[in-house]
Amino acid sequence: MPRFLRTTTVLLLCLFSLSSRFAQAGDDPEYAGRRGSEWAQLLRSDSSPRKRKAAVVALGQLWKEGKYFQSLPSISLALQQDPNAEVRVQAAIILGQLSKEDLTRNDSAKPVVSQLVTALLAEKDSTVRRETAIALGRFGNLSKPGVLAISNTLKDSEPSTRAAAAEALGRIGPDARSSASSLMPLLTDSDRNVRRLAVFALARIAPEDVNSVGASLSEMLKGEKDADMRRELVVALGLLGDHSEAAALALTSVLMDTDAEFRREAARSLARFGLEIQPAAQALLTAFQSDADKNVRIDALRALGTGLGERMQNHIPLMTSRLNMEPGSKGDPDFEVRIAITEELGALGAAAKVAVPALRRSLRDPQVKVREAAGQAIKKIDAPISKKP
Repeated sequence: MPRFLRTTTVLLLCLFSLSSRFAQAGDDPEYAGRRGSEWAQLLRSDSSPRKRKAAVVALGQLWKEGKYFQSLPSISLALQQDPNAEVRVQAAIILGQLSKEDLTRNDSAKPVVSQLVTALLAEKDSTVRRETAIALGRFGNLSKPGVLAISNTLKDSEPSTRAAAAEALGRIGPDARSSASSLMPLLTDSDRNVRRLAVFALARIAPEDVNSVGASLSEMLKGEKDADMRRELVVALGLLGDHSEAAALALTSVLMDTDAEFRREAARSLARFGLEIQPAAQALLTAFQSDADKNVRIDALRALGTGLGERMQNHIPLMTSRLNMEPGSKGDPDFEVRIAITEELGALGAAAKVAVPALRRSLRDPQVKVREAAGQAIKKIDAPISKKP
């Protein structure tokens, strides 16, 4: 064989050998001195729980770096079968760090929800159940298959596990609607955090009997003293969808709270009532005129604009009086509120024609942003009405 052919052959053999080694290294990458396959073997068979727990972390890191896609099956198997609760906890934590995109785009991640559900149904340790429920909650509506298993976890003897299960159901959202009957008893749970997260969940799962849930939350709000619980209840009554008079009045009572942030949250929740805001209208008008906090005044006005719609034209004289900055007038001292007023007047369109003189005065407002907002409002009010074909 000619020398150049022998040299070429040797080079090709060397290149083939090197490429085979690189392919092997790519298929079985290294982390902290061990190959992925070695970590997986350690997780399956090492007698030390500490080492197996370290293996779960290592495999999770390899998967996160996109280097070893066999990590997840090994971690899921450990969650279901490892005899040590600490190892199973670590496995649940690592699986819970996946993203929703991972579960929909990566073949090795797609079975994770069903594996978590299987593990939760069989798990006896409360701490592992808690971490598994937390993991499922992080995947939102993708965890719909786990609703029954998580609902069963609401009966756990440990408060932290019950709380985690309730929060997970809330994060799943309307797909967890069937859990409402299991969540309701937790409103009287002995643990404050469990009660709070039951409220959180009920507001977000869109329960079928929304009025019954709303009545319970409204009643809770009346006597609740804990600040975190009160805040959760106020937000929940806005999200729930119960627009009954009882719910509106429960939120109206919060408009007189000493905490401005509570008053703001109540106004925001009332804004969600839409056309059913009428029972709270007078209280919102009072807040708009006289609340000490400018943001409460703005949110009260926005709630009225959202709920009253065209009926806001009945309150044009009040709004224009709050625009008047002449000496001795009742104009609002905060320009942000005056901007909000001009925007609400502009939203009424031609129905706010009577407000144009007041808006023209606002073109001389001390604040340039108010002047700009007034000019925009006038344009909207004076815009020609388009005729339907």
